[in-house]
Amino acid sequence: MNQKFTLKKIFLSILLIFILCVSVFSLPGYKENLPTESGEYVFYRDFTFAQETYLGFLYYDEGTIGVRYFSKGKSDIQILFSLDTSKDFVELTGERIISQITPEGVEIVNYIHDMIYEFSTRRKKIQSEFDLLKNNSSSVTKQIVSTQDFQQFGGQVQLVFDGTIPVFNLESISDFSGKMLLQAVTMGTLVDSADSSFEFFAGFENLPQEKEEVKKKKLSKKEKKALDAKIQKYNSLWKIEDSMPGEFKTLGDYALFWEFPLDIVRDTSTNEDSKQVFDYFARNNRLSSNKTYTYLPKSSVSLLKDEKGNTIQISKMIVYDSEAKEKYSVNYKILVENNGIYRMIHFSAYESWFKDNQDYIENMLKSIY
Repeated sequence: MNQKFTLKKIFLSILLIFILCVSVFSLPGYKENLPTESGEYVFYRDFTFAQETYLGFLYYDEGTIGVRYFSKGKSDIQILFSLDTSKDFVELTGERIISQITPEGVEIVNYIHDMIYEFSTRRKKIQSEFDLLKNNSSSVTKQIVSTQDFQQFGGQVQLVFDGTIPVFNLESISDFSGKMLLQAVTMGTLVDSADSSFEFFAGFENLPQEKEEVKKKKLSKKEKKALDAKIQKYNSLWKIEDSMPGEFKTLGDYALFWEFPLDIVRDTSTNEDSKQVFDYFARNNRLSSNKTYTYLPKSSVSLLKDEKGNTIQISKMIVYDSEAKEKYSVNYKILVENNGIYRMIHFSAYESWFKDNQDYIENMLKSIY
């Protein structure tokens, strides 16, 4: 497959419709500050299993969720559950097992049942804290840490909740030594009924090694000269393409850049404001789709203001495409607002090239915002 085509797939696959008109529903028993929309999903890695094991939840509506459990090289179980929406808690009223269940799979089905009840109950338990965040106009990215007794994970543990994570808003569970027991590894959305991204997900292979953080220091004259030469070289290689709206350009087979205005459509009945726009994109910009997957533990969202009065939200993430030759790319999605006018900047580069040219990329992005 052509390298540029593959990167373009990764780059465009997680672009979603920019319409702020979201469902007001969550699962029974609690209300999300940023409601999960139909087709959104989250996968967790459960580190308490000896085998590499994942548990995923797919939201259809307040009365229907899909669950998928898979352990590498072993079971892959999918179940569709119906819920009683008249109750103030999650009560399963029916289930349809989509995959074949072996005798040893019965225990896994019980585990799935437990996790649905436990995750929803523990999310409901801290509803007042989510209400407080909403009443104080805190960002949806502000996390809540809750200490709870969770016997399935060994007793007293710390649960971290994050309003950008779909379904249960649960990001992770760890013990008091800091050992990770369960962690959200990816979240995404199905773009249509034919999208098989939820069934296709198989974990992350050969994750890029993190570059050791080096304290930045002032560049020497020699280093600055080398960086200036690199900037001049790469700036001359960008090629503008007219196939996309806004400014769309490519740097060989290595990187893509796209800047375009956003026509934000708001649901006037909910009195949307700028904060809610940024909350919406804090999740939206990190959603996986089309069989490319954002690796959540290495993603980040930050908010800042510059000297020109712009409010800027920077989402950075590693994206995985198991079908591509270059499996990992680094994506930046930058939302800029000034006096109610929004624009989006997307930058994507293959991780191997990004790692070798991080100084150039940082210089380029800083010149934009």
